[in-house]
Amino acid sequence: MGLYRRFSGMYWMSYTIAGKQHHESTGTHDKKLATKIVLVRSAEIAQGRHRIVPAKSPLLSTWSDDFLDSIPEPSTRKRYTSSVKHLKSFFPKARLAEITPRGIELFKQYRLGTAIRTATVNRDLAVLRRMLKLATQQRLIGETPFTGGEFLEERKQRRRPHILTWNEQTRLLAVAPPRIRMLVTLGTESGLRTQEMLQLRWTDVDLENEILHVKKSKTVSGVRTVPISGFLKVELLRWQSLMGPDFSEWVFPEYSNTRHRLQGGRKSWKGALKKADIPYFRQYDLRHCFASRLSAVGTSPITIAHLLGHHCLFERRARLVAGHFVFQIAAKNSLRHGGDRRREPSNC
Repeated sequence: MGLYRRFSGMYWMSYTIAGKQHHESTGTHDKKLATKIVLVRSAEIAQGRHRIVPAKSPLLSTWSDDFLDSIPEPSTRKRYTSSVKHLKSFFPKARLAEITPRGIELFKQYRLGTAIRTATVNRDLAVLRRMLKLATQQRLIGETPFTGGEFLEERKQRRRPHILTWNEQTRLLAVAPPRIRMLVTLGTESGLRTQEMLQLRWTDVDLENEILHVKKSKTVSGVRTVPISGFLKVELLRWQSLMGPDFSEWVFPEYSNTRHRLQGGRKSWKGALKKADIPYFRQYDLRHCFASRLSAVGTSPITIAHLLGHHCLFERRARLVAGHFVFQIAAKNSLRHGGDRRREPSNC
C-alpha cells in the first residue's frame, strides 16, 4: 500500500489485489486526510470488502437492454420495458456511475410533470434501483445512489378496488357474453389474478376432485391449488361444453386462433359493465371481491393469503389446512342464497 503525490497536488494511493496493482485517487490535497483514506482502504482490502470496479461503467441504455433480457417472466419484462423507455429518454448518454441522487430527484420531478400518478413514478424508480443493484453486485459500479428515501407516497392516490355486490354480480352475469360470464365467476369464486385465469389450461382444471391447479404465476407463492365451489363447477361445466379440450387446450382461447390463449378482452369487459349499469372497474378487482367475501364469513387472513397466492410467514401452516378451504368457500357462497348478510361487503 503506497501513497504518492502527483503534479496537480492530489494524493493518490496504490495497492495490490490478486497480484494486480491498482491506482486510485484519494480525492484530497491534504496528506493527513489522504493517509486516513489509505488506512480505510487497507482495512477494506484485508476484510475482503473492497470492490474493484471498471474505470468506465456501461451506458444505462446498453445495460438496460441486458437487464431486460435477464427477466424471464414476459408480463414482468413488458412492465419493465415501459419504465426503461422513460429512463433512457431522461438519461440518454449517462453511464451507470454517473447516475447520482440529484439525477434521480430530477427524474422524479420530470415524470411528475407529465401528470402521471406517483405509483407510476415509483414503478420507474423500482426498475432503476433494481438495475443499479444488479450492476453493483456484478461490480460494474462501486455503490448504488439509492438511499431508501427516493420513493413517493402513493397511498393517497391509490385506486380503491370496486367490490362487486351480489346484486351487481347478478346483473352482470345476466347480460355478459359467455366468456365474460366465465371470467367473472372464476374471478369471484377463486381469487385468481387476471393472467392466472388467462393462462389456465383444461389440464389444470380437476372437476372430479374440484380443484384448480395454478401452475404459472408471477410469484413462487402464486403456484398453488384452489378449491372449486359448487357454483364455479356448474359454470365451468357449461363453459367446457362450449370451449372444452376438443376446441382448445386453453380455458380462454383466442377465437381467431385457438392454439393461443386470450390476450385482450378489455373492450368486451367494458361493454358488459356498461350493459349492467355498473361503473367501470378492472377485472383484477374480482380478486378483491373474493377476498372481501371470505373475510365477511370470518376466514383467517392466513387462509385468504394462501388462496390469493400471497407470501406470508405462516405459509406452510396455510398449506396444511387446505382441507378447510372448501368449508370457507361454502360459507362464502351461503351469502348468495340469503345467509347471514350482516357482514356482506358493500360497494366502495
